[in-house]
Amino acid sequence: MPEGRPPKDVVLDFLTRVTAGDPSAFELVAEDFVQHAAAPQGRDGLRQTASVLEHDLGPGHLEIRHVVAEEALVVVHLQLHGHHRASTMPLLAAVPVTGRPVAWAFMHLFRVSAGSIVEHWACRDDLGLLAQLQSHPERGPSRATQRSRTCTRLTAGRGSATRAASAERPGGRFKAFT
Repeated sequence: MPEGRPPKDVVLDFLTRVTAGDPSAFELVAEDFVQHAAAPQGRDGLRQTASVLEHDLGPGHLEIRHVVAEEALVVVHLQLHGHHRASTMPLLAAVPVTGRPVAWAFMHLFRVSAGSIVEHWACRDDLGLLAQLQSHPERGPSRATQRSRTCTRLTAGRGSATRAASAERPGGRFKAFT
């Protein structure tokens, strides 16, 4: 691995290779890789995580939406597109297999040193994934919905052009103003 490669190039190369199912992708990951997300540690731990994702939601592809790099840090906002084929990962353990297509949003932060990915943090939209599989916990109206209803009561009857209108969005509810 050339040490002079920009961190952004290392991370994008890794993601491209992983998506293509190329096992050489993990050569770009340090053996003592530190995973700050709840997952197994080290290069082998990351390989295991990728394998479970492929097993449960593959074959998939990554849609990279944004990449921001500064010095050794690279932030990647992406969506994993695939199909729900199995439920072996802890998040899906109680979810019957649906076969449905899914798009799962992630924010990843990688730290690269000497041409290797050495650390990783992540944030993911688990609720969005579960909603696509119709397995989100049953709950009453969200606070946003309650606030919008309140706003509707406050603006209705004033003759104002600004009225809260209900809008349905795939994967959840939200209120929009018209």
